[in-house]
Amino acid sequence: MGQNREDRNAHNARLASTSTLPFYPYSSNSPTLRSCLAHGMPGRLINTPEDGASPLRREMPKLKTKSGAKKRFKLTATGKIKAGVAGKRHRLISHNAKYIRQNRGTKVMSASDAKIIKIFLPYGLS
Repeated sequence: MGQNREDRNAHNARLASTSTLPFYPYSSNSPTLRSCLAHGMPGRLINTPEDGASPLRREMPKLKTKSGAKKRFKLTATGKIKAGVAGKRHRLISHNAKYIRQNRGTKVMSASDAKIIKIFLPYGLS
């Protein structure tokens, strides 16, 4: 039905001896490598000739920045997170002048909120 392991190893050895390209036992679609990659995480294989230990090394996948967070927040020079204040869009007639005046501009987020927001921005804001 299918090839056994010895046949595959012999076939790989023949390919390695006849090809001019260096032979890497782990290709991106080999079952050995696919089993150790996390499902849904597209890792990259990169050549590391200076390493010497292994011809191919798995690089961690890039983290995605939450698109809503990068639109809503900015970083101050000291690393704090600032955001626009809520309650400035509509129904301002029913609010008094002090409320409208105090909610003008932006506010620095609290430490507990900033910790959550920084998770959404793994590489910071540019």
